[in-house]
Amino acid sequence: AEYMGSAAAASVAGKQPRKLLSGFEFIVTGLEKDDRTDKKKEVSKSIAANGGTLFSDFPENMRARGSEAPHLFLVTDKARRTKKYLTALAAGVPCVHFKWVTDSIAAGGVLSFSSYRLPAGYSLETNTESAATAATSGAGVFAGKSFLVLGSTMFTSFWTDVLRSGGGAIEGTEYVPGVTALGRVTAAITDPSYDSRVIRLLEVEHGLRMLSFEWVIQCLVNQRLVGFDGHPKYRFDAPTQ
Repeated sequence: AEYMGSAAAASVAGKQPRKLLSGFEFIVTGLEKDDRTDKKKEVSKSIAANGGTLFSDFPENMRARGSEAPHLFLVTDKARRTKKYLTALAAGVPCVHFKWVTDSIAAGGVLSFSSYRLPAGYSLETNTESAATAATSGAGVFAGKSFLVLGSTMFTSFWTDVLRSGGGAIEGTEYVPGVTALGRVTAAITDPSYDSRVIRLLEVEHGLRMLSFEWVIQCLVNQRLVGFDGHPKYRFDAPTQ
């Protein structure tokens, strides 16, 4: 078996030899429960029994974590469009299949997770399933960009968190004439149900790009800023189907 090869991971394992997953942190999500087994509970129990630390959600300010922070993984079974999966893509957290955990435990050593990485998702840029996600470092896909996020409370909460996890700044979650600094705003991520008068004002009179959440997802799937006009679904008012 190929074991985890990074020096940092080896160092972690060396410091905590008594428990296989000591020094590693995990968020287990999306695993289905059926009549015979509760896979999420089963995998979580195995992680805890082998010294891993479990989180129900991401720690605060992911990008402020230093290089000495424990290795964090999102554990699931397939690419998803959930807040946790998208946050992992944004923050550079590896998304891995749960079999990495169970196979490592069975092997008695932490296996390399490279072959267990999950795809980022389906790319509208290439019309293919994206390559497996990689742990990224640095400022994030949205670094140096500022956004308005306009919509319902649920919509703005979801997408402000994802954008910030990717290094983006949030200029606001509403437009206030004379207060909102539109000159700093890259684009507005907009729920199509938002006030059409404000949308028209921002798009037509101020020339601000009004984008759908699909644009955000595609930036994360492709791990780069995709063009505003790269696909019809990037417009805020694109049909959902």
